[in-house]
Amino acid sequence: MNNIRNLNIILICIFSLFLLYPAQYLNAQIEVIHVKNTKVEISEGGLFYALPVTYLKIDVAVEKTQKIRGPYYEFAEKYLGIKDVIWSNSVNYKIMDIGISTFYQPDPENYYYVQLGEKASKEEKSLLIHLTRTGLIQAINDQSAGLFSDDSEKEKKHLNLDYSEYFKYQADNNFYEKIDTIIRKINIDTITIERQFYKSSWLEKSDEQKAKAAADYLGKIRENRFLLISGYQEVNYGESIEYMDIELKNLEDEYLSLFTGVTKKGIINYTFTYLPDAQNSGVSEPVFKFSESKGAFDLSGSIGGNVIIQIDKIGNTSLVSEFIKNNITNKEPTGFYYRLPEYAEITVKFNNEVIAKSTALISQYGVVSNIPSLDTEIQFYPETGSIRKVLLK
Repeated sequence: MNNIRNLNIILICIFSLFLLYPAQYLNAQIEVIHVKNTKVEISEGGLFYALPVTYLKIDVAVEKTQKIRGPYYEFAEKYLGIKDVIWSNSVNYKIMDIGISTFYQPDPENYYYVQLGEKASKEEKSLLIHLTRTGLIQAINDQSAGLFSDDSEKEKKHLNLDYSEYFKYQADNNFYEKIDTIIRKINIDTITIERQFYKSSWLEKSDEQKAKAAADYLGKIRENRFLLISGYQEVNYGESIEYMDIELKNLEDEYLSLFTGVTKKGIINYTFTYLPDAQNSGVSEPVFKFSESKGAFDLSGSIGGNVIIQIDKIGNTSLVSEFIKNNITNKEPTGFYYRLPEYAEITVKFNNEVIAKSTALISQYGVVSNIPSLDTEIQFYPETGSIRKVLLK
């Protein structure tokens, strides 16, 4: 709170500086007009600039848990004596983390037209204005190079997880050889001769036959692993015994999953944007939807429940607002407009449970004021529209 109190004092000092500055130094040749005043008569020559509006970027990390039953789950108890297996496929989503950040864009409600009249004399200095590529004001009469750049477009990350080939040993020995013995009787006169023929064919195994074969092979793996660890072969394998044990354990797990099933987990990242409304401070509004069975969606989706956001002003510009109200006349200002951003506390809830909290500067929650057209050098923060530096000449 000390930081907020100090900021209020600094802001009041800045206002006092410009209120007390002698009026004879005003440059009458420059007039800044709020674009909302569409009926104002303007002369030829001028340019537009904008103040920023703050958007919230909400990054949501969702854990996706997918349970997949094994192809031989029905025979797990019969051949392995296991009851705790996955009996049906399922998918579940859970919000793990929410990150809140800000980015800025030109505010459609705060565009201004700088009307440049004819110079009063040849000796009068030219006006130098720096703008970003989106038209946000950066500086006035400042000769610095490379002031600022616009906030780059944030990359949206959405991970698609590949769950193919869960059970890579399911297709092992999918067929078995069937040999039929055919006996033919041949009668020659009074003699009967029997001849045996063998017919070989390949048939696909039933699920139970494959389950029985997998269970038998699993038993062999466990036996070989026991013999390896117990030193049955009386061979000094050295450090390689650990590697062989790990490989046998992995193979055992693969075959066991044919009966118990597998559980796969991964993270999916979603990104949503929200534009805070200065009139809705303290009001709860939906920002996206979430379903434990489907994941996260924007508000246009019909699935899931609303995730709620609430933004509350902290009040660091309240004294400045009162100062303007009590000391500045209602006369339409003509100087360059700038913003004093407001700190706000951001709360995100789902099912009445707080799942994220953050604090950020929200430009549109603050105060818009103006600087007289003095012979000065001024720098602005383009992300908030506030003053960065003032040099009076």
